[in-house]
Amino acid sequence: MPKRKSRDNLEYLSKKIRKLERKIRRKTRGLSSSSSEEPPREREDENLEEELSVIDVEQSDPTIETSQQLIESNDIMSLGEPSTSASIAVAPDVTEPTLDKDIMDILGCDPTIDTKYGKDINSDLAIRLQHYSTVGITKEGRKDLCEKYLIPSNCKLIDAPLLNAEIKAALTDIVAKRDKYIENRQKQLATTLSCLSEALSLLFSASTKDTKLIKLIMDATRNLCDCQYNDSVTRRNFILSTLKKDMKEQLQNTKLSNFLFGDNLLETIKAAKAINRSGADLKASVPLPKPIQNKNKQISGSSKNWKASFPPKKPPGPGASKTKESALPPRSRPSTSYKQSQPRPNNTRR
Repeated sequence: MPKRKSRDNLEYLSKKIRKLERKIRRKTRGLSSSSSEEPPREREDENLEEELSVIDVEQSDPTIETSQQLIESNDIMSLGEPSTSASIAVAPDVTEPTLDKDIMDILGCDPTIDTKYGKDINSDLAIRLQHYSTVGITKEGRKDLCEKYLIPSNCKLIDAPLLNAEIKAALTDIVAKRDKYIENRQKQLATTLSCLSEALSLLFSASTKDTKLIKLIMDATRNLCDCQYNDSVTRRNFILSTLKKDMKEQLQNTKLSNFLFGDNLLETIKAAKAINRSGADLKASVPLPKPIQNKNKQISGSSKNWKASFPPKKPPGPGASKTKESALPPRSRPSTSYKQSQPRPNNTRR
């Protein structure tokens, strides 16, 4: 156990050094005292020399590797802990060479970066937008915005299209509720489009036109219009998945208007029915397949070895004779009247 032994020796040496320091302090204080105290000082000097000799002997022990470093160190409190600075190897600094711009262009963009962000906006604006995006607006605030920015009279198609009455009658409650939810969301988008269109109209009528600002608002308006169209297509697909296949193709060809499936849906349905009937009439008649005959079943008269099928035999019992008689044809049955007419033989002896 060399490490444990060296640690014990270091603790012992630190205690010795502290003790020697205390004695040295007392000795320095006693230098200014009277000459009567010389004999004890001599004895103290002798004790100090003995202790120092003991420390020198212990330092000569090969198991103690860092004793000289402990004596030369100024920090006495750190002598009780083993020094590990000598055992730690300092790794050389390796700096990677920076790649040129041409090489970086060859390597391409960093694939670990998933999203790219644009320029920073105003901090106060960013706080409010992030709050509305994560918390939302209250029901009263949403209602006030819809009442404040109404749909323009000359741009009614930006509003959410209504569901046709003929289609609504054929839907289940779950599909109808889902369609109503998407319709309410489309109404909010229509309110936003009305607000942006009003802002664009003000910019158009201004004396100095800021083209950069107009372009930004127009890009936002175009994107919202596309979202409105995609929501309408989603509503149509959800509804068509619950209807008959014969009607799907004709309903898909209808154009969006104030209603989800066009204005003249009734005529579209009639046309779809007429097309289905005419298509059924034009189809070629397919001959029905012949019934497959059982090979094990033999037809009567087709073979000389044909035998009629008899009823299954019943086990004999008390009623076996009756069943046997009933199975015979009527001519072979014995007449009951003949049995009753015959007299019984007289077996009595005279």
